[in-house]
Amino acid sequence: GAPPHGLVPLYLQFNAANNDHMLSPNKSFSFEGKAYETHGPECYGLPASSTDAKTAALEIWWSAERKDLWSLASDASRAQAAALGYVRVVGNAARLPTEC
Repeated sequence: GAPPHGLVPLYLQFNAANNDHMLSPNKSFSFEGKAYETHGPECYGLPASSTDAKTAALEIWWSAERKDLWSLASDASRAQAAALGYVRVVGNAARLPTEC
């Protein structure tokens, strides 16, 4: 069915070749030629254009060494991702409530 009014469905994606999961507002996702698949929304967020102060950007980071995409939305996760050599590939895929 349709998401609650004004909310964006967030899909838990999986890529079997990399044994990798990620969260994305897209029903299907491909990165570096590898397709990610989903079976439906995991949760809901706000559109990337939202200006709600009680939200944080859902970012997607990539590690070529680990062949891993990481969906994150906190300063602590950003710092950890950068320290582990991940690079941001999507800066604002959706907005997530900060109280989560």
